[in-house]
Amino acid sequence: MWEQNPTTTDNTPPARGDIGYAIIKTKISNMYNFLAYNNEISINNVLTYAGNSDTKPYQGQYGVDWDDNNVQPDEHVWEIKYYPTGTNAGQFSIKNTAYGYYMPNSATTKYLSIIQNSYIIKNYAVQILPPGGGTPGIMYTHFNSGSINAGFGYIDELVTNSAPNTSLDQYQFEFDFI
Repeated sequence: MWEQNPTTTDNTPPARGDIGYAIIKTKISNMYNFLAYNNEISINNVLTYAGNSDTKPYQGQYGVDWDDNNVQPDEHVWEIKYYPTGTNAGQFSIKNTAYGYYMPNSATTKYLSIIQNSYIIKNYAVQILPPGGGTPGIMYTHFNSGSINAGFGYIDELVTNSAPNTSLDQYQFEFDFI
């Protein structure tokens, strides 16, 4: 984020490093190239999915285009904003640049932070902090038999005290800043 310094609508730059744009990948070992993207809002099916540019799930549907250039605004490009001061100081929000929805699965801002040695994951993971308090969750990728056969997965939030039957990779994400 430090290298990115976009201008705002009034052509004044934000503080260097406070805003960045990234393509987000899962770290699932056999699905490493899966990208996270936001679905079309017109059918009230706003979800953050993981898809693969080879299998191209939902190509041409719900606002998804695997053949575009991934330049924001785009369903595959996410705005990451850091809050250095104020109520949410030290937290990040991740918002889709095409549709404005926040990751994962919500139109309401959820702030994110990196946690280590949590009661669930003994490695780096992304923690979701609901607005106004509440129980934090862990962002992770999950699949079911239907989604695997269709070539996609889901990005979701785990808010219980025990991990589902998944690998550590499902809690890890790679951020490629563009």
